[in-house]
Amino acid sequence: RALLRQLGGAPALLGELEALGFVSEGRLTTGTKPLNVFARVAAGVVTQPGMEAEQANLGAHGQRFMIACNLPENEEHWSSTAPEWVGRASMGQRHRFM
Repeated sequence: RALLRQLGGAPALLGELEALGFVSEGRLTTGTKPLNVFARVAAGVVTQPGMEAEQANLGAHGQRFMIACNLPENEEHWSSTAPEWVGRASMGQRHRFM
């Protein structure tokens, strides 16, 4: 946070995200360049098969929030210490994004 403040705070971060194409008109972009798969899932542009039951667990909150998961191969290697999976595999056995 200290570095963010030093570099200009939230406005500077927003400017960087806009310059890179991740944010447009104050909202995350849902196109394919740059690709933000989780923004696409949240916007309903992409569906993740098998997540219906987890989404249903949100009940009424499912109108506002979305549950997303990593790719199946990333989930399978969640406990791997192999260099090709570090930073790519899921962070935990049942890791989800909301």
